[in-house]
Amino acid sequence: MPIFGPKGIDAFLENGLRQAYADDIKSRIAHGKSWEGLDWDTHEIAKEGLVRETDSFIIDSLATQHAGLLNYNYRITTPSSKIVITSDSEPDPRLIDFCRDADLLVIECSGTKEFYDTQAWGGWHMTPEDVGRIAREAGVKKVVLKHLVIESFSSDPDVSEKMAETIRSLHPDGETLVAEDGMRFDL
Repeated sequence: MPIFGPKGIDAFLENGLRQAYADDIKSRIAHGKSWEGLDWDTHEIAKEGLVRETDSFIIDSLATQHAGLLNYNYRITTPSSKIVITSDSEPDPRLIDFCRDADLLVIECSGTKEFYDTQAWGGWHMTPEDVGRIAREAGVKKVVLKHLVIESFSSDPDVSEKMAETIRSLHPDGETLVAEDGMRFDL
């Protein structure tokens, strides 16, 4: 299985998964499961740009800042659609071109500016206003909010939906959803 990730991805998988779950893996193989899914082929991404190209898709990346670390955002382009998935990221104007005309943008939005002002790490993430501006200027069709850290701190069960409403007000030409486990999209 090909796995693409930042420098150290092979060591992470080996030490964080294969060794940590060695007994579980042995048991599953002894009971007829295939080793094939655990035989990964890692590719380290050390710079932004082309990650992989095939006849049916292109994956490229954009590195953005997150607390002084480079985090990679990914764009998957097929003949019929464009999908962008962001990592944790500080606002970066290059995201507008990276997300240009995306059919689906799955983007981190950990909280509001007011919430971030109460957190030491608040400046390391995008606000609903940042997301709305990026989506509008890039002409994104569908926005899905993820990494909703504010939900763990707020007593308001609608806090993420309120962030989505802010984005909708800034980007009325696109659809904005709050991510939920198991969501699927037809593009």
